[in-house]
Amino acid sequence: MKFRNSVGARLMMSFAGVIVVFGVAVGVSIGRLATFNSAVSEITGAEFDKVETAHSWFASLSDSMRQKRSMLLMADKTQLQAEILRAREIIGKRDEYRDSLTTDIQ
Repeated sequence: MKFRNSVGARLMMSFAGVIVVFGVAVGVSIGRLATFNSAVSEITGAEFDKVETAHSWFASLSDSMRQKRSMLLMADKTQLQAEILRAREIIGKRDEYRDSLTTDIQ
């Protein structure tokens, strides 16, 4: 019953409780960081090539759609022919990205 009568003992127990709570929080955060690190290592390891190829494929598809929209708005025939050639090149690149991604997945 000395803890009830002594303010110093109560303070010591409360500080010990705070230290234990912080210790548990640090332990949980270290565990979660380790899980996050393994997930990031998996993505940036062998999977990164697939992610990069998929991103390039999406960027090519977006550029192709943007260019086709611009082609619909053009009035000049010479510019339109140049844009059609550029669109065919973009479609070729998009097919290359698709084939690369297909071979990476299989």
